[in-house]
Amino acid sequence: SSCLALRSQFEPIFALDQYLASHLRRLYYEIRYRIIVIYFLPYKNGSMTVMARQLNRTIDIFEDEFVHLIRLGKIKARIDSKNKILYVADTDQRWYPYQHPLTTTKQSEKLTRALLLRSAIIKANLSVKDDSISTSIRLSNNNNVSRRQFVSNVPGNIMNDG
Repeated sequence: SSCLALRSQFEPIFALDQYLASHLRRLYYEIRYRIIVIYFLPYKNGSMTVMARQLNRTIDIFEDEFVHLIRLGKIKARIDSKNKILYVADTDQRWYPYQHPLTTTKQSEKLTRALLLRSAIIKANLSVKDDSISTSIRLSNNNNVSRRQFVSNVPGNIMNDG
């Protein structure tokens, strides 16, 4: 709540900036939503009345903000409107540290396969030749790659473009 108090204190100064003034309202909403999401991040459930009190809001306005956040997909939770409790969806936090290494591994495997294929093509003395170059006038915007085929490599050339 001290962050929001400082924000309201500097709001008139920020409103005078011609470049910032048009984005000020959206920026404040994003800051507020980020505060709410970070507050509930370590918990499986939390009292909306306590959070509304800390952010100086009524419980009804705060509940509407939660509905908006859930619809936007910024927080995965359910709201108990009777008891004013937010139940955050249970996610396996152990999975997230492994996502980046797995995607990096898949990308490196794909790159390695492409390099092995390229080296096998070079070793077999093959190259890619485009038949459309010899049969038609090549336009500067012609990117037709559907007519390419493997042909024997000319000695000294790795790629034979015709």
